[in-house]
Amino acid sequence: EAGLSRVLVGIESGYDPVLEFMHKGVNAREHIEAGRKISESGLGFIAFVMPGLGGKRWTEGHTRETTRVLNEIRPQLVRLRSLAIQETSPLYELWKSGDFEPLTDDGMVEEIRRLIEGLDFSCDIETGQLTNILFELRGRLPEHKAHLLHLIQRYQTMPPEQRLKFRFERYLKNYLPYLEQVGKLDASLISLVEEAARCAAKSPDEAEPVVEQAIMAIKQRGIP
Repeated sequence: EAGLSRVLVGIESGYDPVLEFMHKGVNAREHIEAGRKISESGLGFIAFVMPGLGGKRWTEGHTRETTRVLNEIRPQLVRLRSLAIQETSPLYELWKSGDFEPLTDDGMVEEIRRLIEGLDFSCDIETGQLTNILFELRGRLPEHKAHLLHLIQRYQTMPPEQRLKFRFERYLKNYLPYLEQVGKLDASLISLVEEAARCAAKSPDEAEPVVEQAIMAIKQRGIP
């Protein structure tokens, strides 16, 4: 609605174990109560959600309960910003210590698929941020749900080596120029990327762990 004031809220997750682990300072019930108050006040509501925030341990609960909370709040716009662990963050130390096991890009795409499939109210939804490997998803629910799910399915049904190449090329194209600009493209990262490129050109089976390591290192340096 033209001229309507909007409130931007980082919901991130609707799953209490994830919210507690991440020290969010709020639980799912409080998310719902606050969201309803915002909507009842006549303000627009933009909800930010973070696929991958539950890691491998909580992926099912994170996706299920985040979908439930969104269905209760019914924001006008849902923005999906998938997790990228920054090397300056406390979560980076938890990952290094083994206390947090992140999802792969494919795992986060699957969370996005299940979330879109489960939303049952009218809203706009978009993934327009480079932490989403499929950052072009944008549409209106429920009108565009089938189309968005089709785009996700098209990616998910690619052969594994094609998906790996797709992801790697996207990060090289969209992240490396930014990292160079801000002075974070150092010799160690360049060497890791070059090794991943050599492996990708030889054997898909050998390439996957090396390419995934390079992708993780690229995302850790910063988000464009």
